Parts: sequence; C-alpha cells; structure tokens
Amino acid sequence: MSRSTFAPDVSVVVPILNERGTLSELTERVIAACDLAGRSVEILLVDDGSTDGSWASICALSETHEEVHGIRQRRTFGKAAALSVGFQRALGEVIVTMDGDLQDDPAELPRFFDALDTPGTDAVSGWKKERHDPLGKRIPSKFFNFVLRNVSGLKLNDFNCGFKAYSRDAVDALGPYTYGDMHRYLPAVLGAQGFRVDEIVVQHHPRVYGESKYGFGRIFAGSFDLVTVMMLTKYRYRPMHAFGAAAAVAFGLSLALTALVLALGHASLAGLIVGLGVLLVMTLLGVGVVSEIAVHGSATGGNDRRISEVVNREAASSQPRVRTAEVLADERAALDVALHELASARIRAPEHRRPDRGTSGVTSPHGRHHLSPVDALSAREQA
Repeated sequence: MSRSTFAPDVSVVVPILNERGTLSELTERVIAACDLAGRSVEILLVDDGSTDGSWASICALSETHEEVHGIRQRRTFGKAAALSVGFQRALGEVIVTMDGDLQDDPAELPRFFDALDTPGTDAVSGWKKERHDPLGKRIPSKFFNFVLRNVSGLKLNDFNCGFKAYSRDAVDALGPYTYGDMHRYLPAVLGAQGFRVDEIVVQHHPRVYGESKYGFGRIFAGSFDLVTVMMLTKYRYRPMHAFGAAAAVAFGLSLALTALVLALGHASLAGLIVGLGVLLVMTLLGVGVVSEIAVHGSATGGNDRRISEVVNREAASSQPRVRTAEVLADERAALDVALHELASARIRAPEHRRPDRGTSGVTSPHGRHHLSPVDALSAREQA
C-alpha cells in the first residue's frame, strides 16, 4: 500500500494472522478512540501469512480509510517479525502495538497516551489482570512472567501482553531485538538499556473470532529466547560472568558426580567424569574469553542509545574528528605560516649581537648560533 507524507501523532501496529472477522470493527474503534483523545493516527495492519482472506479485507479497508496501511509478509514469520516491519514503517512519535483479535480494547488507547505522557516514561505495558484465555495459554504465561520478572529485575506483572505503547526513542532501540519470539521480552530489553517501562491494568475480552495461536508448545521456544535475552541484556558487556558462572556450576556438578561414582566403587568411571568435567569447564571459559575480546573490540561504538540527554553540547561535537590527508595538509600549511611569521618577527627584533655574515638564523646574546624555526623545520624534513 502507498504511504502519504503525513506524519501522524500515533502509529498503531497490528500483527494479523487469520483475523478477517475483526478487522473492520478494529479499525473503526481505533480511529474513534484516537479521535476522542485528539490524536491523529495511522493503522499499520501487518498480514503475517494469513490464509483466511485477511489480506483482501486489509486492502478493502485501505481504500475506504486513509488511516489504514497494509503490509503483507510473504509467509508466516512470527509476531516479532510482523512488529519489526511495522516499527520500520511507523511515522508516529507514539507507537502502539495491539493484537488484532479484539481481546485488546481500543477504548484503552487514551489511557496509554496519558501514561506515556508522564515525564520520564519511555514505554507503557498493559496488564491483563483478569484474563479470558484457555488454561493452556495462561499457565505458560504465568510461568514466564514469574521467571522474567526475577531475571530482568523489571517488576511487571504481564510481560506477555501485546497491548503496549512506546516512545519513538524506545522503538528505535528495539530494532535489533524484534525477531523470532522475542516480542514478549521487549520490555525487559528496554529495561536493560535504561528505559523506563510503566504498566497499566487493561481490559481483556473473550475471543469471539478465530483461534488462539499460543499454547504449551511455546514454552520450549520461549525458554531458549529467555537465555538469549539474558545474554543480550544482562551479560552483553560482561559475557565472561555468564560463561564463568556456567563453568563453576559444571565444575561443581562434575565433583559431586565423581564423589558419587567413587562411593559406588567405580573408580575408572570417575576418571572419565573428571576428564569430561575439566574439558567442559575449559571450553566454557575459553568461549567466555573470546566473547570478552569481541565485546572489548566493539565497546567504543554504538553508545548513542545509552544517552538520554545532552546539555550545552551540539550533537556533532560528540563525534570523533577524523584527521584525513586534507586535514593534515591544512594543519601543515598553517604551521608553516606561523613559523614564518615568528622568524620574521625575530629577525626584525634588535639583537645584542649581529650574526656572522653569510650565516642563516639568529645568534643568542652568548654568541651561540641558532637556526630559525623555518630553517630548522626544513633541515628536519631533509634529514
């Protein structure tokens, strides 16, 4: 779909997977809520490989509503990928994400705007305090909320809620992390980067159209994503701490297992366990060292996103000056001019003793002969 040059106040990004029955009502209610809040809006409907005719509905809505813009992925890449393409094309200073099944209530949008307007707040996450989901979706959600709350240190009750509002700066910081199943960890990523994430209670309605796309199967993929989040946030700049801790655990387990095997009278097997344990520990420590070297080599770049505000300093001045060949030539020319003027001034000045005829330079009051700065520079170049 074509885009206008109009920059709205709010961009609402909605991943769509077989939600044809809700799209028209969703669009009308989002527009009405934003009109009530006095905010202009664009609605980015991202079709993540739907097979129920959702794309045809999106195209029809874009013809009748200038606020609607459709984006179609070639196949189902996942919710995080759909959010990523929406983030890349969003023009608003406030970016809202919500599901397309109408379980998230568009009437809550003004509350998100008000919460995000609080000074210092970078993102607002919804909390579905009373959920209307099947048990197979609620249990994995509670488990991950508990684990992630303790791992990240971010005291949110509902990381999994898809109803969120972000500032433009927060969305720009999320770019490298919107892939796979990482969408549920985005608040933790922001918190690890120093952004402030608040939470508000939102209504959660029973699903009327379509089917839930989540269940117990997500718990395994989510476990690996949790490890990824820890490495990319908590241990990103100190990977040796993570690998060193893993090595210590492996060493302790190998000692405990060795003691158990010896107690059972299997001395030969104990030697094998010790050898494997040492190999594992050395491997983990080696990976940690290599990771630290990689982090050290890139630690000087990409610091702009860690900075929240700069006072009395132009942005350009924070960039390192590159001394190119042209810059060096200009500096050399300026130095030659300065040295020439200095030499001329000293020649014009009265001397206690005139220099010997035929010599170049100046003579000190004590009779010692000194080259002028220009001649000294020329002699140094010839040498």
